[in-house]
Amino acid sequence: MGIFDRLFRRESSRPRIDGPGQRPVSARRAEAHENWTLTAEGTAGAPNPYWITTALDDGRFNGPQVDRDLGGAEPMVDLWEVGELVPTFEQVDRLAVLTGKPRNYFYQPTPALIGRLGNGQAVREGTPMAQAYRDMLQVVRQMEAADTAKDQHPGPSSG
Repeated sequence: MGIFDRLFRRESSRPRIDGPGQRPVSARRAEAHENWTLTAEGTAGAPNPYWITTALDDGRFNGPQVDRDLGGAEPMVDLWEVGELVPTFEQVDRLAVLTGKPRNYFYQPTPALIGRLGNGQAVREGTPMAQAYRDMLQVVRQMEAADTAKDQHPGPSSG
């Protein structure tokens, strides 16, 4: 396990919706987050799954009660997060109230991808992980530069 894995490993506490023959929910969620674009269709009522996941994670909302609070039953919200079901305007309003986010929060473009951790987790611009990721990259680059300099200029040989 690499240093990034040890430092930044994050497992969701929310239930998975994997089923027989389906790709893991984490892969489906990541794909939905990557593929959402701000188009006429997106502005007409399809919130960005990335921001749905982010708002729920930030508020530590999980479990079947979240689905009920938003006017549905499990796995409704999980399907929103993977882009396989689109919430109604009323459900987006309920989600905004539940999470304390404004409605337009859910219609923002997905932040730029700046890298991936060793476990495949995306690191995006503007997230708490972004600065830690940059700091760690700087340390790694400094260590690599020191190793290169050492190889190019070995110390005095004993003998």
